[in-house]
Amino acid sequence: ECPTNTLEMVVFRFEFIPTIAVPRIRFLRQLLQRLLKLLELCFVFLVKVAEIIVNKGATALGAASGGISRLSDDGSALEAVYLMNIPEETARLWQRIPLDSLTMRAEAVRSKRMIWVESPHDLLSHYPDRINQDNRYGAWATTPLIVNGEGIGVIFFAFMQEREFNG
Repeated sequence: ECPTNTLEMVVFRFEFIPTIAVPRIRFLRQLLQRLLKLLELCFVFLVKVAEIIVNKGATALGAASGGISRLSDDGSALEAVYLMNIPEETARLWQRIPLDSLTMRAEAVRSKRMIWVESPHDLLSHYPDRINQDNRYGAWATTPLIVNGEGIGVIFFAFMQEREFNG
């Protein structure tokens, strides 16, 4: 039986390779390059949107720093999309945070609820691993990003002074 689909013809009839496959391979390569460029532009757009959200949010809330992290493709970690006013050493540690770690961001995504920490004392009582990290802030607010009931990331802010959050 003779294949009717062009791709099947390429697979089953090698005599078509020089006349059909080469132009198709070029076309597919060009299409793939365009798709990769589009994905790159989408990521650049995502980072820019994250930057705007964090910067505007920090200004509105009076936060000293903040950021947005997204759930990794395999769902095992949070990956930084944008970090604002985070010291370089801390930013390196926060590039990828395991979702099962004892951190505000991971807990917010796992629990699908906001985490508010009003003082350094509260921080260390809930997250003792933070004892040796940059603790120059007085309060923290972390909100999960939820789509269709699933946590897909987190937005977080840090404040220089202790503060009471009224929910």
